[in-house]
Amino acid sequence: MWAAGYFPTHLVAKTKCVPETAEPGAASRLGSDGILLGTTVAISGAGADPGQGYYNSRAAAFLMTVLNVRLGWWLGNPAGLKASASHFRPRLHAGRVVRNHHLPRALSSTSRCRYIIVCDAEQDQDLAFGGISTAIRMCRTDFGAEIRIDLSQIERKPDNKPENFSGCHYAIGAIGYAEGTTGTLVYLKSSLTGDEPADVLGYHNQVPLFPHESTADQWSDESQFESYRALGYHIANEALAPIGKAASRHDFFGP
Repeated sequence: MWAAGYFPTHLVAKTKCVPETAEPGAASRLGSDGILLGTTVAISGAGADPGQGYYNSRAAAFLMTVLNVRLGWWLGNPAGLKASASHFRPRLHAGRVVRNHHLPRALSSTSRCRYIIVCDAEQDQDLAFGGISTAIRMCRTDFGAEIRIDLSQIERKPDNKPENFSGCHYAIGAIGYAEGTTGTLVYLKSSLTGDEPADVLGYHNQVPLFPHESTADQWSDESQFESYRALGYHIANEALAPIGKAASRHDFFGP
């Protein structure tokens, strides 16, 4: 049986690279110049690659390798300038093809985050929650972490609202780690509830698939880009606004 994740992940900062399996505090430098923020943003959109992780196909990977169809980025060896030519050069591409949402990475043995915020903007017009469901399953199989979260409040609530509107933008769940510690998951979902700004709702009237248009569309015009940006800001503000009134993170996230 093939593991669904396929490849180990790395946490990349400006000048350092930390493998998922590294001991706490361990890190390798990314050469003398490090990596720029603009480069990491570009890499995050590099979804076409022979190694598609969870979405991998051997036939497609072979064909893409032969034709050299890849949008990732070759980085300098983390070992630095003294690394020999025989040492590998790490290749980065969009993290979603390895572990969707990066949620499993936040729950790995080297992280064990207590508070996690997941932003889900995948194409999911049916609100089937395929991405977060897969991530929760990976967390259990890879790290023994159990996540309990009720997504029903985000599902479509047609009562007194258009058929494709949700009841809420977010949900809060509980994380149980294998060793007994706990955490809190705040899950933000790209969705419409009817309380969005007028221009966002107006764009939805013009483009009914919004906010679940195909991710294959990489040529956003100004209206599309601004509508998604404004919706994301609105959702985050609705979900996280109470944090400004809380005395501490514990009070905001709950027990």
